[in-house]
Amino acid sequence: MKTQRSAAFTLIELLVVIAIIAILAAILFPVFAQAKLAAKKAAAISQYKQTGTSIILYTSDADDQFPLGSVPNLTTANVTYRNTDFTPLTPAGWNNDAIARAEHELVWANSTFPYHKSYDVMLAPATNVTNLTGAAFNYSTASRTPKAVSMSFNGLMQYMSTTAIEAQSRLTMLWPGFGNAANNGAAFLSPRLNCNSASGGVCMFNPGGVPQAGATGNPQIFSFSFTPTYHVYGRGNVHVFADSSAKFVVYSNGNRAPFPASTNSNVVWQFLDDARGNIPTSPGAFFRGMGGLRGANYAAAFCPDNSFSN
Repeated sequence: MKTQRSAAFTLIELLVVIAIIAILAAILFPVFAQAKLAAKKAAAISQYKQTGTSIILYTSDADDQFPLGSVPNLTTANVTYRNTDFTPLTPAGWNNDAIARAEHELVWANSTFPYHKSYDVMLAPATNVTNLTGAAFNYSTASRTPKAVSMSFNGLMQYMSTTAIEAQSRLTMLWPGFGNAANNGAAFLSPRLNCNSASGGVCMFNPGGVPQAGATGNPQIFSFSFTPTYHVYGRGNVHVFADSSAKFVVYSNGNRAPFPASTNSNVVWQFLDDARGNIPTSPGAFFRGMGGLRGANYAAAFCPDNSFSN
């Protein structure tokens, strides 16, 4: 008599199949993760490029000048600035503040809007967005839809002519000043000129000293946080340069090159945690400056007269 063999898997066969699937998953999951990261980086480069191009288009209609970075104070007769305001509202006045709307319309993220037509293009992938805090920011009563901007403008370039930039293909114009963090309804400015003169006056980059007559303290101010990571698409992030070109800049563990070679890098911070990509609280947030090469120690990566060949 012939016997019929069952078509079911044996336990050993089933375990072998499961083991093979587990091995394939272990091999393929990192590949999928890398592909996803590469797609986000490509999208970020494209969005940064579009935003940079919009700024260059703006300059062609603004007498060859880069847009304003610092928030102006339109309530005074002389030229003064809201020197404690690091986050221009996007779009301007969404919090129902008429004065803020008039002032923030003049700042880069809003003044260049007609050239790219979308605030969403300024929010790069893999960004963590949180709401602004404080009584002035009531999202439930917003008159306009708040939009987050993850790109920071190089405030040292405000009012400058495109032809005054020493190395247009090397000078950072846009970068992730807060790493992978952004605020809903605001744009970042980092660094910005320290325009704190009580007597007022136009505030512009001055390689020999303070940017505004009568200004005191450091010529520039950074806004940053120790929490976000700057390693967003790998061990770095995307920068746009003064010629509107965009590329991925590797940050690694920071700009550790000896001076003056350190001034030739687009990596801003001297120290970054190599694993997490954030600024370590110890030794702290040290930017690589121009040092003895200039009259004032502006950050090298943002210094408009830096040749990047020191």
